[in-house]
Amino acid sequence: MKSDTLDQLRSLAESLELNIMSEVSAFMFQHHACRAGRKWAEENCQTMSEVFDKCHRSNWLLWVLRKDGSWTRQEILRVAIACAEHVLPIFEKRRPDDNRPRRAIEAAKAVLENDTPENRAYAADAADAAYATADAVYATDAADYAYAAAYAAAAAVYATDAVYAVYAAEAAADADADADADAERQWQADEIRKIVKNPFQKGEQCLIT
Repeated sequence: MKSDTLDQLRSLAESLELNIMSEVSAFMFQHHACRAGRKWAEENCQTMSEVFDKCHRSNWLLWVLRKDGSWTRQEILRVAIACAEHVLPIFEKRRPDDNRPRRAIEAAKAVLENDTPENRAYAADAADAAYATADAVYATDAADYAYAAAYAAAAAVYATDAVYAVYAAEAAADADADADADAERQWQADEIRKIVKNPFQKGEQCLIT
């Protein structure tokens, strides 16, 4: 009985805390945001719509979309393709004779344009080939570029989250001496906003679930 009472009190306290929080704080609290992300959001935004529009880090923006849960499978796939394709030229400069990552991205695009069993089978094979490339060059920074392409193709087949392709592309930029990881995250965030409509638009209160 005591345990049940304590649980009820904790639940009531949490409910009261959420009610007096701002929309941004409530979302961050409910979904256990990282300390840095929550601090940035609370200091720079009044609403979740602003968080979406202003966020400069793709990983934080993806976290918001995943927690909100409103983006579509097609949007997930388009994000994965865009981010993998953005770093593909760097891989191809280093390994011009290996076209497996490019084929994986092309296979993902084929599923996006025409989602058939045949195209999904082609994407599955292309993803496996790109994974093989990544495994073969695992000890080098070229692996991250190949993984980004492989994850994009895998997203076309298995409805996996675009986050893997985005993180691999980000890691590739981070490992490249000529690239800027922060600039890559900003580019990714801007690209995500081109593809995914702001789910918190019109100043509506987000649903805390």
